[in-house]
Amino acid sequence: MSGRFLRAASSIAALLLGVGSGTAWAQDELFVTSGNSIMVYARTANGNVAPLRTIAGAATGLNAPDGLAVDTVNNELVVANQGNSVTVYARTANGNVAP
Repeated sequence: MSGRFLRAASSIAALLLGVGSGTAWAQDELFVTSGNSIMVYARTANGNVAPLRTIAGAATGLNAPDGLAVDTVNNELVVANQGNSVTVYARTANGNVAP
């Protein structure tokens, strides 16, 4: 197995055990799964605010994501999708981006 895959699996396992699926904190941002998208909010967001950015669309390969982790060492967002797939994005990805 590649080192990148092992880091991703380790990050997801830590997230699911420590934070719970569907949300993660990093770099003063909150990452949230919703449907087939990932929304990113400022850590200090309060009330009905728009996300800073959203990852969504056909090119993303997202399939009902139910877990995610932020790898601050490699500046990546690792997402566990239903159907046993993992997708990895740049931490600052936005829009209909490929993993």
